[in-house]
Amino acid sequence: MVREVYDTLNIAPSSPIHAAWREYESLTQVRNNFGIRQFFMGLNLNEEEVGATIDEFANRKEREMWYDLCGKKRLLTHDFHGLIKINNETIMDCLSSPVGDQTMFVTSHPRPDADAVVSSLFEAVRRNLRCPPGTNALPCVEYLPPEVKHLLGPDISRIFRLSENGNDGLGSMNEIVLVDTHLIDPSHRKMVRAIVDHHIMTRLYPYYVAVSQEVSWSSTIQVYVKMLGSGMDLDEHTARILLDATKLEAEPELWTHMSEIDHLAFERLNSLAGPSFSSCTDLMRLMVTSATDEESFYKDYKEDLYGFAVIKCLVTRDYTEIAVRNNAQHQLLLTIVKQVLYNTDFSSVIFESIQLVFNDVYHDCGFQKCMRKLIQAACEAFHGANQVSSLLNLTTIKGIKTQTPRLLLMPTIKDVVEEHLKFAYSERLGRYVACGFFTESPGRYGDGEYLPVCLRLSYRDAKRLLLSSSNTSFMTLPQFWQVYEEFTNKHYCHAIRSLEDTKHVELLDTLIFDRTSVQHGDQLPSEVAISPACPALIRPEDGYQVTGIPKKILSPDFYGDRSLWRYWSPDSPINVATRGHIFIMNQSCIDLKIRPDESTSNLTFRPVYRDIPDMAFTIETEGMWVKVLIKPRSFSIYEI
Repeated sequence: MVREVYDTLNIAPSSPIHAAWREYESLTQVRNNFGIRQFFMGLNLNEEEVGATIDEFANRKEREMWYDLCGKKRLLTHDFHGLIKINNETIMDCLSSPVGDQTMFVTSHPRPDADAVVSSLFEAVRRNLRCPPGTNALPCVEYLPPEVKHLLGPDISRIFRLSENGNDGLGSMNEIVLVDTHLIDPSHRKMVRAIVDHHIMTRLYPYYVAVSQEVSWSSTIQVYVKMLGSGMDLDEHTARILLDATKLEAEPELWTHMSEIDHLAFERLNSLAGPSFSSCTDLMRLMVTSATDEESFYKDYKEDLYGFAVIKCLVTRDYTEIAVRNNAQHQLLLTIVKQVLYNTDFSSVIFESIQLVFNDVYHDCGFQKCMRKLIQAACEAFHGANQVSSLLNLTTIKGIKTQTPRLLLMPTIKDVVEEHLKFAYSERLGRYVACGFFTESPGRYGDGEYLPVCLRLSYRDAKRLLLSSSNTSFMTLPQFWQVYEEFTNKHYCHAIRSLEDTKHVELLDTLIFDRTSVQHGDQLPSEVAISPACPALIRPEDGYQVTGIPKKILSPDFYGDRSLWRYWSPDSPINVATRGHIFIMNQSCIDLKIRPDESTSNLTFRPVYRDIPDMAFTIETEGMWVKVLIKPRSFSIYEI
């Protein structure tokens, strides 16, 4: 089969390693250290049972699970016998290996920090020693920050492979491992074979991608665990590199918040590491020294649905202008700027500020209020209310010993952002467009449970449900093209993904009569020329925004161009317009052949609202952290 066609197919493996992996994930998600220890003490998997399927990629995934679990068990049982020692020569051999068609690239996020670069390097070394004959693994990152060059030394730094133009240096058909990130340019996504990330993942990958993803303190720790599971350990020099990179990622005052396995890995590295060539103060001074404010802003910057910059400094600055520009350039609804002010020897934090810079192009509807309250509550829970003060979009924390961990903040904020992005405001329509499909709910808010999409709805059903509603409607075919163009121009990626949804057939409020006239919503029918297409191909930009009927159709024989949509013209006295997806071709489509009374298995509609309710939420304190309880807004029919 062509694997890319089935890249979202979720196979449910039944091997023992998968069952063990699922059990471990359920324990680590709730940070049950006692349960995790008991799990590993009872773990008794036969290595011969791992990777015994006929699917090569699935076998490799099982092997990575095995290495991960074995590494953790070694730490918990202090079993370090018979391990191969990695040294500087091993690293140089890996970096010196030639690039070829069978080279696997290990890479990380743009503007990589010490954690990203060093974990990419050691993961490449680990994989290089495990590669079949004729293949190899190489690290490849955007650039080496000054503190990382100092850590690695001149020899390693000189031959480290750099890709200065984003992912251009990765090749088009080379396999890829992502470290300290799970995001990559779409053109390279199909080549991703494994992910090692200590952040919560917000993107799903195909079943055959080996994912090591948990809230660990650093990716360096995760990679070291996999090295132990692969039968490898480090000598004094290489252990020192990995340890110092870990220290730069997690300042000493935060190490007490590590999980038991993180602690054990950290202690093991500490026991192996030789003398440091530089003090932590020297490394930190190199890290905070930047030529420009923009360089400081992006040095430790993460981006997913929103931006989050952490700036470690000796003097605070105003980064509002850069954050506003960042929102505009990347079409983000929010950029968070966290400045961490250290004392002169970097032994402790003396001040921290967290600034919320909103993008006013996006609608609000309670989002900004929720974010302000969340940041304040999280800081008060972590540091104590007496240390925290807030004014509008700025929260400051004084008299503290450590910073507020972004690692804890990001997954907490994620739920709020996702709830906000359930709707996208269209200026063309003057309406809120649901990024989802109709669900039956008694009101504007759900009860916190997952509400299934109402399917098998015919056009007549949809019109009957909406008959008496002045607030809720659904788009006509011309409106769909208008919104698609608007959201494309605004780079509303989350909304475009919904408009190209692959699982549902979306009714549009347009009727076609006798293949000669169209009626949009409650408007009177109007004559229109409709060229026969059984099927044809169209470009979305050729969807005519007055009649909705494509202005230009192309031969159906063009294959492989994902920018083209499949299109069918009407074939009956009365038809209704729909937007759907051709699974086998992974291609969006416009189908004008559906009849008004037809109700197929995935047929439904997308609500569009004149107004939507504000975000409803409560914040609860749990120990030194908080939990946000969101009352989800429904995609039902309601009035405001």
